[in-house]
Amino acid sequence: MTPQRPEILQVALLFEANLEVATDFDSVAAGMQARMADRRLDFDVRVHEPGRALLLSHEGLYVAVERADAALPASGFSTALSRPMAAIARQAAERAIHDHKGRFLVSVGRGPTPGSPPPVAEESNAAFVARLTVARVMTELLVNHHPVSIVHRAQADQLIAPGRYLEHTGQSFPLRLFLNPVPFGQ
Repeated sequence: MTPQRPEILQVALLFEANLEVATDFDSVAAGMQARMADRRLDFDVRVHEPGRALLLSHEGLYVAVERADAALPASGFSTALSRPMAAIARQAAERAIHDHKGRFLVSVGRGPTPGSPPPVAEESNAAFVARLTVARVMTELLVNHHPVSIVHRAQADQLIAPGRYLEHTGQSFPLRLFLNPVPFGQ
């Protein structure tokens, strides 16, 4: 069976404090434009709900960011906490999950907007790496702008401390972030 790539890449960034300041999505969008310019990914701002949501798109690729000031159920992270990679910092991860008060959800998918049908053509390796890169860069921008306590890569069900995540800033292909412990489609 050929592994299937996920149509949507998602990253949840949990934060412990209720952020009293609105998220400056204008600077997040500008940062994304600047960081992706060398890859010739010029994003259009499709939706901008100040402090709550941002939707950028570029030729069949979108990145959506939503902020919610409500905690996710801790039970949803039980598999991620049981993974060997989480064992190293299990107590800190459990505390971050238990104490979080809100989150950002970053979604990167094929198509012009979330919920739209993805392009029929099979995704090339370069296009998939571009999606992984867009998810990584948006996550880095949010981690740098807000006090995030833990990062959860949904498709890999992997928890990463924000500092460890930022260790890969500037790498063109951070294998450790892009590698999935479980092959797609299983």
